[in-house]
Amino acid sequence: MTSETGMTDVLDLIDPLRSYVGAHTRNRHEAEDVVQETLARVLDARPELDEGATLGYAIVVARNLLANRARDADRARRHAPLLIDRAEPRRPDELVVAAEERDALRVALSALPEPQREPLLAHVLDDEPVTVLAGRRGGSPGSLAAQLARTRARLRLDFVLALRRAELPTDRCRPVLLALAAGDTRRQEALRAGHHLVNCAICSELSDPLLRRERALAGVGPWAVLGAVGEQLVGAVKRHPWQSTAAGTAVAGAAIAAAVLLPADPPAPAPPPPAAAPATPAPSPPADLRRSDDGQPLLPPPANLAALSGAPVTAENVPVLEVTANEGFWIGDDARGRLWVQLATGAESPQQVEPGRTVSFIGVVEPHDAAFPAHVGVEEAEGAALLAQQGAHIAVDPATVVVTG
Repeated sequence: MTSETGMTDVLDLIDPLRSYVGAHTRNRHEAEDVVQETLARVLDARPELDEGATLGYAIVVARNLLANRARDADRARRHAPLLIDRAEPRRPDELVVAAEERDALRVALSALPEPQREPLLAHVLDDEPVTVLAGRRGGSPGSLAAQLARTRARLRLDFVLALRRAELPTDRCRPVLLALAAGDTRRQEALRAGHHLVNCAICSELSDPLLRRERALAGVGPWAVLGAVGEQLVGAVKRHPWQSTAAGTAVAGAAIAAAVLLPADPPAPAPPPPAAAPATPAPSPPADLRRSDDGQPLLPPPANLAALSGAPVTAENVPVLEVTANEGFWIGDDARGRLWVQLATGAESPQQVEPGRTVSFIGVVEPHDAAFPAHVGVEEAEGAALLAQQGAHIAVDPATVVVTG
């Protein structure tokens, strides 16, 4: 039996849980389901929990529930093309569009170097986690996640170019379009992408489908799925994606397109009108970055950060200093120093991390070698030497990230 005091402690978790879960999903019903399930699990575990650990345990449970739901939804979305009724009458225009899209995807896949194509297809078609792929290839999950993000951007661009049969008029066009496909605002600013789009008719036309990442990237009909996929066809696509059979390429192509070319979630509903600002702004919570196991602070960074490999980390309202690479950024402050955060995911992060904002998250210290800065796209002027010298970074699950400010 749970004591009355224990029940009161658990009820005190409702507001912080709703705040945390609400920051990770816009679906009110899903958020409430996660909160209720979390409370039920905390109640079951309450006799075994220290009073000071209750909130942390609840956040971890909610994070895992959200991650499981997102993973299930992603798997259902990627496998949805296989559920289409093949007996449904097909319109002639759909068959034409499907053939063109299939050919464009085959061209885009064939243009990818093998070291980039193999992990992408293994992750998309075989559901292999980034951590497993990284272990097999001898790298870190963070660097592989960054590589997958860049590969997705390149595949999106090459697909659109092949589908539109477009030829880029200048050497500057492709870097600008890649920055748009990757959602890399820093690169866009450095390349003066806005100015280029105004003055280049071809890139201006291609920018819209790259930014929207819609299913009909050519502005035409939906994807058509032809035939059923077996293990042998998936294997054929992985070995020779541009030479495999038409039916196998079409279905595997639809699966790849669903995971690589389409948005992860439907467009968010318009936010409600902002409430009137209070007369006196509330003070910002203090920034805190420390180990979760022993409470030791990580700012200033320890001299031998790599020695803390595997140590759990909790961040609360830590300032973002620079966002210099895909799914990675510097946190800290000028007085105490900085540390690198790498989002451990093959997908793009669900929240917009920008300099000047603050982040809260749960992560772990992960060591890296001297080649890590180049793998994640950090250049010398952006702190590559410091990152290599520190020998470790904080790997973070995006599901735990809360951005404020």
